[in-house]
Formats: sequence, C-alpha cells, structure tokens
Amino acid sequence: AYEISRSDWSSDVCSSDLTMKYLKLFEGYQSESEVAKICKKWGIENWSLVDGLVNVDGDVNLHDKELTELPLKFGRVRGSFYCYDNQLTSLEGAPKEVGGDFDCNDNLLTSLEGSPREVGGSFYCASNQLTSLEGAPENLSGNFYCCDNQLTTLEGSPQSPFPHHLLSFHSAF
Repeated sequence: AYEISRSDWSSDVCSSDLTMKYLKLFEGYQSESEVAKICKKWGIENWSLVDGLVNVDGDVNLHDKELTELPLKFGRVRGSFYCYDNQLTSLEGAPKEVGGDFDCNDNLLTSLEGSPREVGGSFYCASNQLTSLEGAPENLSGNFYCCDNQLTTLEGSPQSPFPHHLLSFHSAF
C-alpha cells in the first residue's frame, strides 16, 4: 500500500492524460475509467478489464509510439500484439497470451522476461540488446526471430513441437 501526499496530486494526475508514473503507485491497479482513457489514447478497441488485466478481442498496435514502457498491463490479446520500433527496456505488462504474432523488434530490451507465455503466431525480438533468450514464450505456434542481438547463449529458447519452427540467429557466440 502506498500513501500519497497532497503535494503528489498535481493537475497532471487529475488530467485526462494519465501517465503510468501515477498508476504504478497503486501497484498496477487500474480502474475501468482509467483503462478506458488509456485505451482511447492508444487506439485500443474491444477490450475488457478482468482481474486488473486488460484483455483485447483483436490486435493491439503500439508500434512506433516512442514508448519507454507499455501503457497497460495486458492479460490476453486474441489478435496480434505490436510494440516494435519503440524505446522499451522491459516487457513488463505484456500480454500473458497472444493469439497472433508478438512483435517487439527494434527496442532496447536486454531481457525477454515478461513476454507472453503463449503465442499463437510468430515471435519477433530482433534488433534489441538481448544476451540470452530467458523469458521467451513457452508455447509458440509460429516462427521465432531473434537476429541482430548480442546473444551469448541459446538458453531459454522456445521448445516447439512444430516442424516449421525456425530459430533465426545472426549473433556471434
């Protein structure tokens, strides 16, 4: 539990342009009205709030938004989840399950911790600063792309039962 002093309540907190800085004070709790404002701002449609996590019946497109962190904590996204071409340093808040592709290419990620456990399509994490694949999805139906990283080990790479599974590396070991 956090206490907030009166001086913490600036006009920024009360504005419609809420930031994660203030939402995190409540350990991730987000009211439905707060989530609605954030979803509207980022163009996220067909969502529901379940146990504090945002589920989306469709795609989430957060690419090229200059994000340093994900704006919500997601549970399940039935479509694809795009957060590539940002400045993310963490996948905190990423969905636990994605029905389509998950694309976090071209960020500043050093770890895949927080990535979805299940991905129904392909997983893209190329052009980051990864040194290992720890935290990669446990279940993956499509391909796995992780080229242009600083990988020193393959530990944590997904184990896929599908014969078309591709592990794409362009890193020196």
